Amino acid sequence: MKKFKYTLGLILIISHLVVIFSLILLKLLGGYDMSEFSTLIAIIIPTFAGYTTSIIMFIVKDKYKTKNKTDKPVTTAFKFLSLLFPISLTICICISIWLQGFNLAFDNFEDFKHFILIVQSLFSIYSGYLIYTIFDKSKT
Repeated sequence: MKKFKYTLGLILIISHLVVIFSLILLKLLGGYDMSEFSTLIAIIIPTFAGYTTSIIMFIVKDKYKTKNKTDKPVTTAFKFLSLLFPISLTICICISIWLQGFNLAFDNFEDFKHFILIVQSLFSIYSGYLIYTIFDKSKT
């Protein structure tokens, strides 16, 4: 389980950084004005910050290399779901911000903003449950 925690945690942190850097790049390329950019940051970052904080707390707490003989293996289904929901959320948000940045998907920014909020609502419930189950600070 510990190896899986590190793998999942690092994948999620990197994917969250990709979304943040995508937003910054699209702002610099003129895809979003400052008002749109700040609105997107205010909507997207808090969701990712909650997940990322749990992951970073685990990594910091587990900073010393130890061999844990009581480490329990997890099922393939659990691993799959643990990756599926958070990565689907990240991919969906990333694709959406790129499409909107080039005005290819939504009629206006308000429709896009509502879409992002709906996507976050759909995926975040499951992503949050799985991530907090894996990185629960009382268990690490």
